Amino acid sequence: MKSNYLLIVFYLFSVQISSAQLKKIKIETATIISRHFSSAEIYLFPDFQYGTVYFKNLSKKGSSLINYNQLLDEMQFIIPNGDTLSLSNEETISYIAINKDTFFYNNGYFKQLASTGQVKLLQKQIWMVFNQSHQKGYKTTSDINQSSYSAFVKHIEDFELNADGELELMKETIYFIADKTNAFQPLNRKNLVNAFPSYRSGIEQYMNENKPDLLAREDVIRLFDFIKEQQR
Repeated sequence: MKSNYLLIVFYLFSVQISSAQLKKIKIETATIISRHFSSAEIYLFPDFQYGTVYFKNLSKKGSSLINYNQLLDEMQFIIPNGDTLSLSNEETISYIAINKDTFFYNNGYFKQLASTGQVKLLQKQIWMVFNQSHQKGYKTTSDINQSSYSAFVKHIEDFELNADGELELMKETIYFIADKTNAFQPLNRKNLVNAFPSYRSGIEQYMNENKPDLLAREDVIRLFDFIKEQQR
């Protein structure tokens, strides 16, 4: 599943990167990548927020101060002694509620933007390697080939580079839909029509007339609002 998910994301980024946030880092030998990021770049919320983790075993839930680490694609929480830890055993999580935001886990965390009841609109934000120069061999947590558009920092994590050089990272937002079985699919015309077969003609007409950019938040939300209106 994870390899398929990576291929989906690599394809999306090879198509369009115009809305990306780029960050260029000067690398010295054995540097730690996360030290080049500010707290605002790493975390979704400016401060850790009170949140609740709901497990698939409905009798279990837990609450704590939680924040989403966008660099590692992990949910982190603060324990009573002040240490910060990452949630583990994510496959047991049903969803996480932080204030008014809801997150789901499927080989990574996705933030829900809207729902029709049967289908959820989800947002995924990731950092990935965009370009690099003068780097030879570095320690990673996977065997992913490192080239342009090639890997998430999630999989690189805090790797150490064994040669000086320059690393350019890209932060991008892409959108997915998920049905009631929690099957995640990238948001595109084909998957959208398949998710709402009864509204195929209306969706096709809307997309032909409005030409929404499916990598733009405002366009995506307007499209989903249109579908919800069709269901009333």
